[in-house]
Amino acid sequence: MMKAKGRHPFKGKGKVKENSSVNIKCFGCGEAGHMKTEYPNKKNDEHKGKKQFKKKAYIAWDDSDSNSESSDSEIEANICLMANNNISSDFEVSDSDSSSSEENDHDELQNAYNELFTAFMDMKKEYKVVKKNLRRSEKENESLKLKIACLEEKEN
Repeated sequence: MMKAKGRHPFKGKGKVKENSSVNIKCFGCGEAGHMKTEYPNKKNDEHKGKKQFKKKAYIAWDDSDSNSESSDSEIEANICLMANNNISSDFEVSDSDSSSSEENDHDELQNAYNELFTAFMDMKKEYKVVKKNLRRSEKENESLKLKIACLEEKEN
């Protein structure tokens, strides 16, 4: 902890001149005579920065049924649980079906990819042949242009 040299740290604090409250201006509204903590319209400022939330109502079942009805509902609940249990086993079977269908989809995609790849390789070979023919034709065209230029010079 730091020690204040030659001063008394708590002496003189908290003494406020009464005349100074008249010169103080509020940062909230800009009026003189009060601070923001003593703001007269504080209720309006409290809600400015806060988000408005909607209130939700929760609804529950009423437990005021008779005993005979409650025993019937217990039986129905057991039947529902049994039905849900059977449905969950069906989902397990469908998961295996979906995994096999996913494997089939993967195989189909792999086959389609392989077909496209072989088609690409064939087109790449054709492209190389066409490019080679184009270069040869361009060279032949240049040589023919030179021959034409030479023949025209001989005529003149």
